[in-house]
Amino acid sequence: MVYVTLAVLVFISQAWGADTLPHMPPNPVKMKHDIMWRSNQLLNKLVDKTYPNVTLVGPPDRLEGLSSLIWLLEGYGDLIPSSETQVKADISSLKGFLSLWRKRHCGAADDRAKSTPAPGSALQRLQSNRSFVPTINIQAHLRVKNLLAQLKDNAAILDKC
Repeated sequence: MVYVTLAVLVFISQAWGADTLPHMPPNPVKMKHDIMWRSNQLLNKLVDKTYPNVTLVGPPDRLEGLSSLIWLLEGYGDLIPSSETQVKADISSLKGFLSLWRKRHCGAADDRAKSTPAPGSALQRLQSNRSFVPTINIQAHLRVKNLLAQLKDNAAILDKC
């Protein structure tokens, strides 16, 4: 019964996020503001969910632009446990806003989004070590938190396709 309720909540939150995407204002300044606001909200939630003395294993991910941000959010979001429906829904919603921004800002010709993690990357290591679930979950939270902190410190990432 819990799984059914969880599945319904995830479906509703994803449907709500998808429903709000087309209604985003065409004003680029407003769109960027909305993206930054959503990423800051998610960052604040993740600050509460992470352990104060735990750090990233390995170097932080380098954001090369919008495509890498979307791709990394998707990869790390998949590693966050399904029991954290709100965090997963917020990541999915933010990814949707970023994808819409990329489509409007970079045009339809931007198809450089990666499909598989680079060998030896932090995402690839976490995806291949799923047997250490608690550690993977903590590192996924920390990595998403780090990505959002990078975006907060350098909003110009949104301008790089």
